[in-house]
Amino acid sequence: MAVTAEEQAKGLGGVKSLTDSEGMLFPFETSEIRSFWMKNMVMPIDIIWINDGKVVGFEQNVPFEPLETSNAALPKYRPLEPIDTVLEVAAGFVERYAVAIADSVQYR
Repeated sequence: MAVTAEEQAKGLGGVKSLTDSEGMLFPFETSEIRSFWMKNMVMPIDIIWINDGKVVGFEQNVPFEPLETSNAALPKYRPLEPIDTVLEVAAGFVERYAVAIADSVQYR
């Protein structure tokens, strides 16, 4: 779980692989349109945008950038509407589990 600003900025940077039962959850106190990047990522991921316990969108197979890419040159990924939670999972997760808009999301 990425709660602090430092944890959120690092995200899954440096993680080499994920199983389908692993990922990183980013809970936020308010709903806003937020930007995510692939800084120091070494594998592609799926990003699931969540608001009020429902999937509102996702990015599939988000590619990683070369490690030497400057922060300014890193692409930014944003939801189309405000979100209060983000779940980053292994690339292909959304397709394998048929994740859909309006699906309910529960976590502990």
